[in-house]
Amino acid sequence: MDDDQVYVCDFEWNPETKQLLWCGFFDGTTYAGFPDLESFLGHVLTPEMSGKTIFAHGGAYGEFPFLLAWSMVAITYRVRGGADRVYVSELELERGEHRWQFVDSYVRLLRKPVISLAREMAADFPQARLSFVPTVTEDGASLAPYNEADCRIVHEALSRLEKKDRLNARYGAVGG
Repeated sequence: MDDDQVYVCDFEWNPETKQLLWCGFFDGTTYAGFPDLESFLGHVLTPEMSGKTIFAHGGAYGEFPFLLAWSMVAITYRVRGGADRVYVSELELERGEHRWQFVDSYVRLLRKPVISLAREMAADFPQARLSFVPTVTEDGASLAPYNEADCRIVHEALSRLEKKDRLNARYGAVGG
């Protein structure tokens, strides 16, 4: 990662209608939820966030299709991507001198569903999240608590991985 800060986004969407219901963003301290993609991008695609990597767990299935569709309409942005086998695992949006990189943390790093990550870190997350199954509704705001929990779980897993990698780089193999 280009700095010690871990950024995570998560989108909730209806798998039947493909309608985007809610977008979330967590910077390690503050969670922000958005009712639509434009509000989310207005928060993230800023000069201050330029050069940052934003992780989207399962982004190849969830976030990236929405970002790609949006970028085809927003012709002032240039899009580049990278693939890992058959999945788009990385997506970069560029406008002028600013670049924002989105990386699928499932495909590239963690290889586990969010619920598995939550179970592994059960001491750090309430049991209610471990058993919560969202119902897809037209009211995306009702998904905000679920979305925030997912952002926090992925953030924690990535932070632990980054810390382990830094320790491995400094001291050799640490843990399994």
